[in-house]
Amino acid sequence: MRFAVSIVVALLTLLAGILLSGAGHGWVTGSTGAFVLAPIAFFASRNALAPSPSPRIAWAVLVCGLATCAWVAIHTVMEGGEHFFPYFRINGVMGASVAVLAVLGWLAPSLWGLVRVRGRWHRTGMQAGATHLTGSKRTTPPR
Repeated sequence: MRFAVSIVVALLTLLAGILLSGAGHGWVTGSTGAFVLAPIAFFASRNALAPSPSPRIAWAVLVCGLATCAWVAIHTVMEGGEHFFPYFRINGVMGASVAVLAVLGWLAPSLWGLVRVRGRWHRTGMQAGATHLTGSKRTTPPR
């Protein structure tokens, strides 16, 4: 089930990339970003839906996704809005919803995975630097 949901999220991100490209006349930088975000969306979904999400994967996915979005923003500014503004002027709300789908396809599962990791830490007393009693020994959780 986790795999199927993750595949669907990644495929929707790929579809957003195809729609953003507009046969080469659309927002090509955004389309390239969506293609890079597809595997990130896959791993974010897999981790968020896991019974015990990995904090390392959650943070790695978040950092990679933010770096990709920053790359898209920088290159969109470098191309001077030549494709960005006409894309949204022609496609309107539907174009904006496709761009939002490309971003939320990785961001929502990534943040959900981080929230689940944080919730697990609080339930088990594994906050950074915290100590807890396990049996008769006092231990410090791994960082």
